[in-house]
Amino acid sequence: MIDYHYQTFLVLADCLDYANTAQELCLSKPAITQHIQYLETDLEVKLFQNQGGNLALKKRSITEKSFDCHQ
Repeated sequence: MIDYHYQTFLVLADCLDYANTAQELCLSKPAITQHIQYLETDLEVKLFQNQGGNLALKKRSITEKSFDCHQ
C-alpha cells in the first residue's frame, strides 16, 4: 500500500493543481500543502515550483537528489 504523502504527491504531479488534487483525494488544500511539505522536508528537496500561478514539477531537483550517492 502506498503512503498517503506519496499518493498526494503523485496526484498533484498529475493535476498540477491544489484544488483539483484536494477534490480528487477528498482532502482540504491545507492538507495537500502539509503532505507536500512533509515530503520536501523528509527528502530534503523542493518538489514543485510556482511561477505566475502555474505549478510545475521540479524534475531536475528530484533526479539529482535521487541519484546523488555521495551525500
